Amino acid sequence: MDWFESFMRKYSDQCPMVFNHNDFRSTNIMVLKDSEEILFCDFEYCSYGFRGYDFVTFLMEWDKDIFQLDDINLPSDDVIEKFIQLYIEGCDQIDPGYSARAENSCQKIMNDVKIQWLYFLFAFMAISLHQNE
Repeated sequence: MDWFESFMRKYSDQCPMVFNHNDFRSTNIMVLKDSEEILFCDFEYCSYGFRGYDFVTFLMEWDKDIFQLDDINLPSDDVIEKFIQLYIEGCDQIDPGYSARAENSCQKIMNDVKIQWLYFLFAFMAISLHQNE
């Protein structure tokens, strides 16, 4: 446990803090039929946090039934990488030069996702163990 806490402290110094939805899942993303405009909803859990966390909450449900609780794996690295590349392209449209910054490389974001997934699993186990007491 101590090594994990130490690791997360070092990691947090290197990871950009962003505005997170914290419930970024398919049921909170709507596409309007007429305009194909994308709308996000359900903002009560929003806060500042690690960029990779929103990726993890979205990817944990990738291609799964909402009630499929026995599979908590992420999709393949190829799927994650494509998703990250599309994210970076979108960010470049909003903030030209976004992709030129080292902290926004595909590899850096992939590392963020993997570390946040590990954190998510650790927190999930801790909560589960606590509830069993």
